[in-house]
Amino acid sequence: MFTLHDGTEPVYRRVAEAVKQAIRDGLYQPGDQLPTVRAVAAELLLNPNTVARAYQVLEQEGVIETTVGRGSFVVDHADELEKVQASIVEGLRQLHQAGWHRDDLEAWCRGVLRSLTEGRESTR
Repeated sequence: MFTLHDGTEPVYRRVAEAVKQAIRDGLYQPGDQLPTVRAVAAELLLNPNTVARAYQVLEQEGVIETTVGRGSFVVDHADELEKVQASIVEGLRQLHQAGWHRDDLEAWCRGVLRSLTEGRESTR
């Protein structure tokens, strides 16, 4: 199910991170139903309120969707990613039409990626 790691963070945050890790590891795919709050609580020997809080955090973060009577499901972000990719392509097309050369575009993209991986927000 989920692997709960030791740490100093509150238990509900560790549960939320364990769910996200399970999704990243491919154990749960977009559209898959997650185990119920009670099942996770029983498996991890936790209070159901702790797991419910973790699921609430995941829902607020857009990782899962919960429907009363149906359960909690992994959100499919494919449509959102396609829209973002299309926006990036359109932006690069506009920069190219504005006179940016391929080398300029590549250098700018590398700089943006470097800023993102280093935790900076600069896009210039």
